[in-house]
Amino acid sequence: MKNLFIIILFLFSKVIFSQDLQNAKWTFPNNYGLDFMTPTPQGFITNLPSTGFYTNPASVSDQQGNLLFYTDGISVIDKNNNIMLNGNGLLGHGNIYSQNVIIIPNPSDINKFFIVTISLDQLFIINDVPTQRHGLRYSEVDMTNGTGIVIAATKNTALPDNNNVLINDNYPINYGKITSAKHSNGIDYWLIAEIGSQIFTYLVTDNDIIYNDTYNSPLPPLLYLTFDINNANGHFTSSIQGPIKISENNDKILIGYSSVNTASQIGALYVGLFNNTTGALSNFEEVYQPQTIDGEVFTLNGAEFSYDGNTIHRVTDEGLYSSSIIFDGSKWEEGSLSYQNMFSRCLQRGIDHKIYFPISSYLNLGVINNPDSSPYDISLFNIGASTPPKTLPPWVQWQSCHRYLITSNPITTSINEERNNWIKTTNLINTSTTVIYHAGDFVELNPGFETQNASKFTAYIQGCTDNTDFVYKNQIDKNLGDSEKVIDRSLIIYPNPSSKLIGLELKNSTFNKVLITSIDGKTVLDKSIENSESFQVDVSNYANGIYIVNVIDKDGQVYNQKLIKN
Repeated sequence: MKNLFIIILFLFSKVIFSQDLQNAKWTFPNNYGLDFMTPTPQGFITNLPSTGFYTNPASVSDQQGNLLFYTDGISVIDKNNNIMLNGNGLLGHGNIYSQNVIIIPNPSDINKFFIVTISLDQLFIINDVPTQRHGLRYSEVDMTNGTGIVIAATKNTALPDNNNVLINDNYPINYGKITSAKHSNGIDYWLIAEIGSQIFTYLVTDNDIIYNDTYNSPLPPLLYLTFDINNANGHFTSSIQGPIKISENNDKILIGYSSVNTASQIGALYVGLFNNTTGALSNFEEVYQPQTIDGEVFTLNGAEFSYDGNTIHRVTDEGLYSSSIIFDGSKWEEGSLSYQNMFSRCLQRGIDHKIYFPISSYLNLGVINNPDSSPYDISLFNIGASTPPKTLPPWVQWQSCHRYLITSNPITTSINEERNNWIKTTNLINTSTTVIYHAGDFVELNPGFETQNASKFTAYIQGCTDNTDFVYKNQIDKNLGDSEKVIDRSLIIYPNPSSKLIGLELKNSTFNKVLITSIDGKTVLDKSIENSESFQVDVSNYANGIYIVNVIDKDGQVYNQKLIKN
């Protein structure tokens, strides 16, 4: 049975929020950005502080479209265009053809984000010294204070490979490109990292990034010839450069390859299937080879899916190509090809369902206004910068659900919050604000919680839904009767809180099973019991915190209560 400690209900209209506003502000490496919160996207000045090179941007906004922070994988800049606390010294390294830094939300905490970086230039040698051998790393940002802090304990944490070897400065091949995807559970995320000739998938969950599986890169074979800047005669095609993108529906992946130097093997583009339940990659097929005109080969620079995932748009240093793709269950079929004489280095979808790209003159941004249909309508607009961008920020994924919320901030503007498990609050809800809380298991209003006169508040057990509708239910009597206090008293836990031994007792029934989970969903006890009305559990080795005790009786009835370990 679900549990709700206090419910106060009012009638109110439906509220809908966008799932894409985390991408509402783009920042560029030229003291400028693009704002999608206006009817037509508008440029804005960032006044970027001096942080060394800044060529490969990533940026993230909140769910109201307000800029939170941005980064080049080396420095992290807050919304006020200042270097964030602990925000220097990240070990990323990218360029205008690469995808070497991304931002992924923390599934357990709406105020935290992972910045993931990967090396670019391991293969280059300057004066016999390889450059930028930093590997695959993450750093976590906490936005609780409003301007953010890079958490020192997580800064530049190296991730492991399939043999649990850290992909760091000493890893033999530690360069590549990265992207992210939504997990099918509506909460977690996937990190996909191509490193050399392998693709590693990682599950982003519960304040951690966990290795999942390994796949072979689709390009046969990848070449790893060293390019010595003092003796420029080497060339190769590899994962060092090129796009890696996940479709809007998180069911397809594209991986592109650009050459590092002029070569006969100049690059390629592959498309495959992505399973966002297991993280599995499959059915890679080549859908593009570089165009050769009058003996000149044009390298692949960037690529992007249309929003319906059925068209791939790609750019070379000759122009923009678009073609439909269909997977018939066994192979990919490519449809008719269209071409526009527009050079660019990258393509990136925006929250307005259009695809944007910088063009060769660097004076405008190009826009594919209807990327899902052909013929494709292409337009240009000037963002007002003196040196417009050469590259665009990668997409930040966003799930509508997180596991829990613990909050005590005064609420001055109307909000809607839903969590998969628990909302624990001591908020002060100010006059004329409206607040709706959904939680899958518990909404806990603690001493200090207050709704001021003329404010509106509702909380009920619903949890994260498939849509984003928040509604007030019909108002009930302010003096809640026992039937509205949905707390099951048939299960007794004593003592509670406890630091050592607890007793569990069922009234008028006997145990069948006991399951104890932490507030973030991790199972700490799963035990079958028969023919007993009581049971003891030693919790002395449990970490201090809140747990949920779930009991199933002999008739299949489910009871649950909160346990506090101190």
